[in-house]
Amino acid sequence: MKEFFSNIRGAVVSTFVLAAVCCGLYPLIVFGISQALFHDKANGSLIVDPNGTVRGSRLLGQEFADAKYFHPRPSAAGNGYDATSSGGSNLGPTSRKLNDAIKENQFEAGVMQPIGRALNVGVTSYYRVSDDPPHTTLLPDSRFYTYASFEKGKAYGMEIKADVPLIADLGLSAYLNYALGRVWFYNPVVAGFTTEADHLTETGRFLAPMDQTHTLTSGLTYRHDRTRLWSAIAFEYGSGTPGGHDESDHEHADGEAHEHATGPGLCGTRCPSHFTQNVLIGWNASAGGRRPQVSLQFTAENVSNNVYLISKESTMVQGQYSIPRLLSGSLKIGF
Repeated sequence: MKEFFSNIRGAVVSTFVLAAVCCGLYPLIVFGISQALFHDKANGSLIVDPNGTVRGSRLLGQEFADAKYFHPRPSAAGNGYDATSSGGSNLGPTSRKLNDAIKENQFEAGVMQPIGRALNVGVTSYYRVSDDPPHTTLLPDSRFYTYASFEKGKAYGMEIKADVPLIADLGLSAYLNYALGRVWFYNPVVAGFTTEADHLTETGRFLAPMDQTHTLTSGLTYRHDRTRLWSAIAFEYGSGTPGGHDESDHEHADGEAHEHATGPGLCGTRCPSHFTQNVLIGWNASAGGRRPQVSLQFTAENVSNNVYLISKESTMVQGQYSIPRLLSGSLKIGF
């Protein structure tokens, strides 16, 4: 019994000590340091006029209607530029309100069919649309984030896959993937950055920066069982993406029109198509599933040294380019 009460006493004392340190001492220390060293930032980065009246915060955008003022970025706080709605919602992942606020309608259907023992063929189609402006910046199928939130986003397309499993007698395996797709953004811009003010009021649509109509990848691998050497070659073709949007990639609503900037990676120029090749050579030192497994691999990426512009979302950001020819080697040991 004495040991039981001793454990209880230890738990109670630990609770009070941790409460005093974590809920009292630590917050006071942080508060004191912030007030002493970062007084302005710790109190909201407020903008104060010569009379001492608080006019706003440097961290929060304000709306200006007069043409003589510099117009800030669009704001989605509350009904727009609402400082009381600038903080987080504190909604958790199980919140129905949060779940209802961000929705994307998705439909995907496909079929995979083996043809004999040497070929697998599949076809997949998809359709996705988001009417939630914040969600149009989240594009899980793309390596890019958008520079703004739009009123609506839509993507649809299809993909054809062909896969040849390893043919033991020949030591060959291969694959081919072809994707046909389209990605649209719908004005107006509701948050983020834009270099064309017309996008704040127009309602037309234009092709998104990651829209690549045709994408083709293929590869062939040869394995020699006796020497455990293997080699592979891979190809990639892309039809190019919009640098922004030109007249052919842009649809104006009735009565709406504006000029489009031209130049490399700007609205009037589409990123060029590309065709690249990769070559790989390797050797597996261990046969079958023996341990340790040791393998060597040498890779030549982008053999033709075709450096191309992948995407340039807007004039606000630098263009994203492919890598030049890259030679590399690796040694892998598995235990």
